[in-house]
Amino acid sequence: MKNIIREFLLLTRGEQRGLLVVSAILLISVIIRITVRLSPSNTHFPEQDSEILLEAQQLLETLAEKESRMESATMTSGIIPEEALKMHDFNPNTVTLQELSEMKLPGFPSGNIIKYRNAGGRFKKPEDLLRIYGIDTSLFRKMQPYIIIPPEKEPDSLRIFPVPKRSWVRIELNKADSGELLRLPGIGPVFAGRIVRYRNILGGFSDLSQLHEVYGLDSFLLGCLDSLVTIDTGLIAKININRADFITLLRHPYLGREEAMAIIQYRDFAKKINSPDELSENIEFDSGQWKKVRSYLSVSDPDSLKHSLH
Repeated sequence: MKNIIREFLLLTRGEQRGLLVVSAILLISVIIRITVRLSPSNTHFPEQDSEILLEAQQLLETLAEKESRMESATMTSGIIPEEALKMHDFNPNTVTLQELSEMKLPGFPSGNIIKYRNAGGRFKKPEDLLRIYGIDTSLFRKMQPYIIIPPEKEPDSLRIFPVPKRSWVRIELNKADSGELLRLPGIGPVFAGRIVRYRNILGGFSDLSQLHEVYGLDSFLLGCLDSLVTIDTGLIAKININRADFITLLRHPYLGREEAMAIIQYRDFAKKINSPDELSENIEFDSGQWKKVRSYLSVSDPDSLKHSLH
């Protein structure tokens, strides 16, 4: 019974609904027939027995057909007894369809592994196989002990090699335009544009680690930039929490809807906020979130236009 329920859950929603509707209709029909048959006011006719038996037989045939379909779904989804597999160590990035077949893996997920690779897909860790249609958690657990994925070496053509520091000019990250950023190693027009856009959204960078939040910049590249950029936190455009409205607060990447609303409500209660640190004392912030957002909050307007960013 447990197996039938498990296989039923593997059917598509449409198949599940169809099975339930057909079964319910046939069951109700049989119950009505039996009720009518047992009713004292009804005259018994022999042909009624035949009709009841016929409908019961049809119900059994329908259920048998659905069970057969569930068994078929079982085979295509990769749910097979562990003892039926003949697993051995394999690399999903190089294994052939013939080798997968020799391990007694179902043809459906085996074929999808090959199709995924032919489309340019690569498996970087064993859990990536769960992306393959037909490999569920049950089958993956049987395969996992045998999956071997050697670490891939980065092609020399893609590697960024450090150059002597004297060849580069140190750049202040909060006032450099995209043209100046192009002078940094590994930074092209796309990355330069992304850095400037994200800087403007933030109001300026307070720490080099924030470059990790720029899409596409990896740790290796940031390591090359570490000694080539400086950050003047005095150029950060801060938010005056005594004047900012809800939308202004919500626009900042480090503030969510709940935090923005809490700041507005606390300000209405306190009438005036004397220090940004009052917020951390009266509003529940995640410790990491508060450490990042603290640099962008102020209780007064900037004194000059020096806080404007390019």
